[in-house]
Amino acid sequence: LNSEQNRTAVSGQFVQVSVPGKKLKNYLSLPESALTREGIIWFIDQQDTLRSYNPKNIFYQNKRVLVPEPDKNDRQGQAVWQVATTPLGSFLAGKKVDPTELKKEN
Repeated sequence: LNSEQNRTAVSGQFVQVSVPGKKLKNYLSLPESALTREGIIWFIDQQDTLRSYNPKNIFYQNKRVLVPEPDKNDRQGQAVWQVATTPLGSFLAGKKVDPTELKKEN
């Protein structure tokens, strides 16, 4: 193809476009299923109790949800995040749970 043909697109033609995106710092990458319809992320704190987090500025990428890390008031010393990947409607903040870690398969 000559350079003139490369500048013109016809109806129905597929094109590939690369757009540089915004770099996100201090965001958690979670499965989309971890975000409830209400926009809440449920996690288990250091005492094995349920805690909810309502993040702002939610982004989606390849069946993942990107949410900002909770601030100091929400995290309360949390260093490792145990997130409920399939939260239930019956979850209540402060409820004691017995978390099970899922291993990521390659």
